[in-house]
Amino acid sequence: PTAAPSDTLTALDLLHRGARRLDEDLADQPAVRADLYTVIGDAYLGLGRSDSAVVFARRALGVVGPGGEAPNGTDAVRAHLLRSRGLFASDPEQAAEAFAEAVATARAHGDDRALLDAREAQAMLVGGQVLDADATVAAFEEAVDLCRRVEGDDSPRLGRLLAAFAGTAASVRQHGRVEPLLRDALARLPADEAPYDRSGALLELSKMLHATGQGEEALPMAEEALALRRQLLAPQDARIGQALGTLASVRSGDPLRAEAEAREALAIAEAAND
Repeated sequence: PTAAPSDTLTALDLLHRGARRLDEDLADQPAVRADLYTVIGDAYLGLGRSDSAVVFARRALGVVGPGGEAPNGTDAVRAHLLRSRGLFASDPEQAAEAFAEAVATARAHGDDRALLDAREAQAMLVGGQVLDADATVAAFEEAVDLCRRVEGDDSPRLGRLLAAFAGTAASVRQHGRVEPLLRDALARLPADEAPYDRSGALLELSKMLHATGQGEEALPMAEEALALRRQLLAPQDARIGQALGTLASVRSGDPLRAEAEAREALAIAEAAND
């Protein structure tokens, strides 16, 4: 949710005050100081201050990176990733370089969890935009393998990765991989733990099944996705309209109901200026 202007100003003021005291109060605790630099940078990023996030990422790297007061590979990866996310909106190319540094640092320290964080973020953010198709697929494949190893085969995080990988596979014309990836994703995205992520995977698979003549399976998937979104979101949320539009498009044999769903989807989209 977006904070009210007064709340945002208060949060920024608190961050500024805390940041000013770090160097003085924690001068003899560099590891703690670096950790707080990263925490504050994440908070700035959440408030839309990507420039400040990058500044604090660099300060953290000055402490935990090579030659710093408290070198630490895992903490350095966190700082590289913060810097990457902060740079992404304004300079995707530089962000991609920072992601590559995060990946290299994680590899050098043999930290599979940090490498998972780096490869996942790299694939999700700069994959397909800066990286070429082969590099993007390779990033997803390694992230999936790492997630299985680090978090287990039934992890919702793995489900989200597989669903995102399916979208990439479709965009790079690896169409034969899309359906298996989405089905694997759904098996790891239970409705009670990851309802919104499940709804997204259901809609994508529903559209694919409908396009390949498997409408009987496509329809209940779209219906489940809409039901999940109605539970989670406000009635006029544009994402409910998107689910209604998909449902209308895959419904066959009941044109009146499909028309009603399409009209409701259009009304929601117009109200949301979507």
